[in-house]
Amino acid sequence: MNTLSREEALRIIKSKASNTIQEPGSYRLKVTNDTKSLEAQNNPKVTYEIASGYSQLTIANFNAITPYQLQEALALVKEGRYDDAANKGLSAGITNKSHYPVKGERVMVEVDYVELKSGETALLVDEITKIAPSQAKSLSMEAIEAMLAGGSDDSAPEVEATEEDVEAMLSK
Repeated sequence: MNTLSREEALRIIKSKASNTIQEPGSYRLKVTNDTKSLEAQNNPKVTYEIASGYSQLTIANFNAITPYQLQEALALVKEGRYDDAANKGLSAGITNKSHYPVKGERVMVEVDYVELKSGETALLVDEITKIAPSQAKSLSMEAIEAMLAGGSDDSAPEVEATEEDVEAMLSK
């Protein structure tokens, strides 16, 4: 039984499709869910013991999707399986030896082609790295006053944006 409507599922899919991963590379992505967040919502814990001293502690979901996953999601929408469709997207098993991302965090995700047991290859998460936070620049009152007076201050960052840049930002 679906808990999501068709419109809700399509909104989730559209959000992921704004970050369609079409080739291997490094991508800065937002974590949309992790097991700790799910446990707080009274969902069962997901922990698996795997070989060589590794334990899969959680599964992290990202606001991204591959073309194959997008095709699967749209097929599920056509079948009326809205919850399953909305669950399609980029995810990764997090082990005790890797960074443990949490819901809402932005991380650097390495995606590469991985050979599956079936012999096929798929674009999958290969590595997750924590992103160091950036520091905002502080402006003095004198710098702000100089900007108001029309003067320039070397400590004030210059920002240039075209009309297209602004439209693109507003459409997100």
